[in-house]
Amino acid sequence: MPNTAQIVGSGPNKVICLNGWFGHARGWGPLMHSLDTQHFNYAFMDYRGYGARKGSGGPYTIAQIGHDVLALADHLGWQRFSLVGHSMGGLGIQQVLADAPARVQALVGVTPVPASGVPLMTRAGPSSPAPPATRPRARASST
Repeated sequence: MPNTAQIVGSGPNKVICLNGWFGHARGWGPLMHSLDTQHFNYAFMDYRGYGARKGSGGPYTIAQIGHDVLALADHLGWQRFSLVGHSMGGLGIQQVLADAPARVQALVGVTPVPASGVPLMTRAGPSSPAPPATRPRARASST
C-alpha cells in the first residue's frame, strides 16, 4: 500500500508531522494556516487505520509507525528530515530517531509521550535509562 500524506509547502527544509493517538493528518486545525511554506515542506502522515489509511492492515504499533515514516520519507525522496510529534506522535518520532538516527535532522515534541524502553543512540553509544526517582522519607513529628 503506498504511503499517503497531506503535503503543505514547498521549501527546502523537510518536516514529517505525526499527530496524537486517534487523530489524523488533517486534524492539526488552524496551525496548518500559520506554517512557513516557503522555507519548509511538511508531510502530515496518517497512521495505519486512521484518516486516509482507515481500513489498512496492521500491525498497529509504534515500531510500525516508525517504519511507515521512513517509507514515506523514501517515497518522497527525503534523505534527511525533521520530525514533529504531538502526544503519542512524540513517541513515534523517538522511534524513528532510534531506527534511523542519521536521517533525523531535528525533533520537536509537542506534549510527547516519553519513550520508555526505547534505547536511543548518542555519540557516546546507547543511552542508559535514568535511575528511578526516590521519594524522601517523611520525618517523624516531635509533637
